[in-house]
Amino acid sequence: MSGACLRLGLAGEVRFYILPVLVSDGVLYFPKFHRDVAFHVTEVRGYKSGMVELCYEVRGYGAV
Repeated sequence: MSGACLRLGLAGEVRFYILPVLVSDGVLYFPKFHRDVAFHVTEVRGYKSGMVELCYEVRGYGAV
């Protein structure tokens, strides 16, 4: 769902939650995009569990 919002240019903010666990080859957040999306970090928060929350403002979209 969030990938679809980014693809359509509807997302203004994206939050990632990173857990300190490796899962085989890793997990893709989003499928491949046909254009670049520019982000600007607005918040970083660490938790006692080791999880990290990253908040980004969507700054713009590249050409298709």
